[in-house]
Amino acid sequence: LSEKKRPSLVPHDEQTHNFWVRMNGGREGTEHFDSAALDWDELVAEGIPSRTIQEDGGDELERWASEPEFHKGKERLKGRIGRSAVGADKIAYETVMRIPSAALADLFNDYRVVGLESCILKLFTLVIEMRLTEWTTRKGIIPDSQNGFRKGMRTHNCSFILRAAIDAAVADGERLYVAFVDLKDAFPSTNIATLWVKMYRQGAAGKIFD
Repeated sequence: LSEKKRPSLVPHDEQTHNFWVRMNGGREGTEHFDSAALDWDELVAEGIPSRTIQEDGGDELERWASEPEFHKGKERLKGRIGRSAVGADKIAYETVMRIPSAALADLFNDYRVVGLESCILKLFTLVIEMRLTEWTTRKGIIPDSQNGFRKGMRTHNCSFILRAAIDAAVADGERLYVAFVDLKDAFPSTNIATLWVKMYRQGAAGKIFD
């Protein structure tokens, strides 16, 4: 992999400072918080090689990005044209759509950065998400009960299942116990070290993972 050819518009230290509080900024927890487990995950995560090879029978995280992938990514982003602000690089989705997909694939293979402050980086992030979805689907990692953020599935499915369970309980004269759990800041507070370790143990490896 080639080194990054130009400095970031936003210094790394500044990005770290701005996002640290929201992205695992502290270890506050309840009396049941397992600090030892977190310490162990961080230690194991540090031991993951900087260069890995996918060896689980697939190539979703190993193969180079391709022109067709960026055609597909552009199709998914068409609805955002004219409805999204430009990023720090002053590039809008309209401009991204005019960049040849082959050129975007070459750029992705050189940089492979995840980001939310650039339309190009958002497209790169989308391609990574597509690869991870392909990988998790093949390995059956995500259960059928996960309806959100999955193509062809809707969170309405959960409402339907709940209603069906209620109707069945009423018809059978039985009690139905239901728990609604709302995890505060679930996405940003996910521990990154633990996430890396879990993915690695599931077989995640290769250029995308690195």
